[in-house]
Amino acid sequence: MSTLFRNSSPGALTREQALAREKQRAVEHRRQIRMAQELAAQGRGDDTEVAHLTRGELVVPKELQNPEVLAALTLAAAAHNIPLEMLSIGNAQNRINPNTGAPEFGIFGGIGDWFSRNFGVGTANATEQSPSPSAGVVGVPTQEPIDGITVLGSLITDDPSTNQIIGGLHPSVRYDATKFINDVKDQTGQQLRVPYGSGWRSSAEQDSLYTQNRTTPGQPVTNAPGGKSYHNYGLAFDIRGLNPDGKTLKDDIDFQGIAGIGKARGFEWGGNWTNIKDPPHFQRTYGYTTDQLRQMMGPDGKYPTIPGQRNKW
Repeated sequence: MSTLFRNSSPGALTREQALAREKQRAVEHRRQIRMAQELAAQGRGDDTEVAHLTRGELVVPKELQNPEVLAALTLAAAAHNIPLEMLSIGNAQNRINPNTGAPEFGIFGGIGDWFSRNFGVGTANATEQSPSPSAGVVGVPTQEPIDGITVLGSLITDDPSTNQIIGGLHPSVRYDATKFINDVKDQTGQQLRVPYGSGWRSSAEQDSLYTQNRTTPGQPVTNAPGGKSYHNYGLAFDIRGLNPDGKTLKDDIDFQGIAGIGKARGFEWGGNWTNIKDPPHFQRTYGYTTDQLRQMMGPDGKYPTIPGQRNKW
């Protein structure tokens, strides 16, 4: 008889079922990447890129990018707290769809408004703590091939929105963040989401959140200003539960039970903090403070270069 995972609950998979699901995710990921590459190869002239676009979005060819146009676009992007570079094809700051590897450009609404609507006061005062001197360096779990398919590099969960956000985390944590989300569903039946604004954030986005309920209207979201949050280095993410419909957010989930699964993947849980608890928050610090990570920023200015860790995907 197949055995269920330890601490399993109704809806949990057997080990054999979980292995088959992981293999299916890896196969689907490879198929979608190949499809995007084949489409890119069909471009004419210098058109060698493919992207995910929304009907009605305006593409500005290079020939039309004069200083006046760029200045106006820069101001428009700044109004949404994003750099214009994030909207330029091929830039390191592009949001990448992890299913296809192609860039996508939706702004998805204001980040501060999203936090106010979805987290509210209950978790708004949470802050990212620096590790204790005894924190040490977190070990990275090994990865094994499944029937000849190596799942290293597969960033597929069963929630497309979560796939997008995980694809923006620091390269060293993307695999384990994906496995964490999948482990929770496979072992407990609970689907999680890492919502927009809950993964990597720029320092400007962090400052925008920090000013809420201080110098700007809105509910408080964080006690960490720009550069002082592990989110700013792609090493932290927040989770929410999804209802069975896979779309609407769930008001309460068993964070305590989920925390153990996150710890097994090498993540520190905000619910264990002694002063201000933050149950939705998971992070991996590698024993570095945010001040130290700021001094380790790589050439792209987005992620720190962490010794001994995967710094490129």
